[in-house]
Amino acid sequence: MINFLWNLEKKILFDADALNIIAKFTPSKRRYDAVLTPHEGEFKRLLSAYKISSDMDRFSLAQKLAELIGVVVVLKGPRTVIVSPGKKIYVNPTGSVALASAGTGDVLSGIIASLCAQGLDCFNASILGTFIHGRLSEISGKDFLTSDKLVELLAELKHNEIFFDNR
Repeated sequence: MINFLWNLEKKILFDADALNIIAKFTPSKRRYDAVLTPHEGEFKRLLSAYKISSDMDRFSLAQKLAELIGVVVVLKGPRTVIVSPGKKIYVNPTGSVALASAGTGDVLSGIIASLCAQGLDCFNASILGTFIHGRLSEISGKDFLTSDKLVELLAELKHNEIFFDNR
């Protein structure tokens, strides 16, 4: 199954258990636009599986993985890092501790996948998606967000709230 998905001639996003499967089977370089959205633990498994030494900073490690397997890497965490083969590293300036709860990463994956489906390439969809995701947590003003509440905020979001602080 992973070979079928890995070689699919469509944009695709891999998250959660799909990342563990990739770490297990270590497919070769992907030829089509794709995104991997690991959190720190998943990222370490991928680095180990692809025999990437972890003696570099997280930016260099994400770039190395992106180059090696030909995908956009969205390394989730404080100041999420987005890298793409041959492109600059982007560090997301938005977000809060409210995103450190179960399911919020799934919402991020949904936002990025939606932006890809609307025509953005995976790198730009990942940049915009993480920015919006982080802004939602800032707009909420809360220290804890459930994924359900995050989706509600997304549905209520107004364009001017994304780029300007209206509090």
